[in-house]
Amino acid sequence: NIALGYQASEQGTTASANVAIGYESLRYNLTSPHNVAIGTWAGRSITSDRNTALGAFTLENPSANATGPNTAVGFISLGGIVGGNNTAVGVQTGANLTGDNNTVMGHVACSKRLTGHNNVILGANSLSATGATGTNIPARIASYNTTVGTNTLKTIESGNFNVAIGYDALADSTGCEQNVAIGPYSLKENNRWSNVSIGPYAMRSNTTGVENVAIGPYALSTKTTGDGNIGIGYSALPSTSGNKNIGIGFLAGNNYNANSDNIILG
Repeated sequence: NIALGYQASEQGTTASANVAIGYESLRYNLTSPHNVAIGTWAGRSITSDRNTALGAFTLENPSANATGPNTAVGFISLGGIVGGNNTAVGVQTGANLTGDNNTVMGHVACSKRLTGHNNVILGANSLSATGATGTNIPARIASYNTTVGTNTLKTIESGNFNVAIGYDALADSTGCEQNVAIGPYSLKENNRWSNVSIGPYAMRSNTTGVENVAIGPYALSTKTTGDGNIGIGYSALPSTSGNKNIGIGFLAGNNYNANSDNIILG
């Protein structure tokens, strides 16, 4: 073992092959081997092996159910982790995460209470709802999501199998499933399932519509309701609230609102 700093690895009397550098780093690790902790209180209460904690308070207070190995880089990153095989890079990333096989990168990404598995979260403020915190606050539940970009899926409370790529994509969604949002503000307000939105502001205001497809800047951009619509092209079907419409082309169906079962070309 290598220990540098006041009370670093203080109680690791039978632990082996650990590196602890910093005030109280790995202090309460009694038996677990192959950990590296660098920074004040880094890995202070680790009880599993093969963890890497770089930065003050990283992996500082993992649950007894934190099976490891986990990798945390950045202030308070994975500070209260429950689970294993997680990687977090950035200030407060994954600070209150429960789950396995998550990858989190970006300033305060996934910093509030989240229970989930197999998420890839890349971007500042992603999955970082700013609601109340504490042991009595229900955790958000989300798994199998992929987010790339600032504020993606920021306020999610429950949702699985979503892809959000671009600034504010699915940012205001509180509950959604199986959506694809690519482009800034794409599906920003969506709270339903099975929508595909590709392009800046595409389907930005959709709240309750399901099984819609929007491809192109501002396609279906101000619609809030309506199911089974397809808009392809700049501002195609921008405000429809009807169902099963198809609009293809520049401003196709620009004046269609509550109509349904139409095909507009050009």
